[in-house]
Amino acid sequence: MKKQKFISKCCVCGKSKRKGENAQDFPSHIDHWGYHDDELEKYYEDYDLIHSHGYCDECFKKAKEEAEQWLKENVLV
Repeated sequence: MKKQKFISKCCVCGKSKRKGENAQDFPSHIDHWGYHDDELEKYYEDYDLIHSHGYCDECFKKAKEEAEQWLKENVLV
C-alpha cells in the first residue's frame, strides 16, 4: 500500500503546494505555490497523492476582496 501525501491545490488557478512536514520526500522548492504537476507526476508511483482544494496566496487575496465587497453590497446591517 502506498503512503498517502496531501497536496494543496488552488481551486481557482490550479497551482499546487506541498503540504506536510516531511520535506525530504519532495524537492525543497515545492514548498511554495506554483505549477508543480509535472514535478509531482513522478511521485505518483510511490505515493498516493491526494489533492485538497484551497487558495494560493494571490487567489485568496482576490477572493477575500470580492467577498468583502459582496458583503458590503448585500448584507443588511
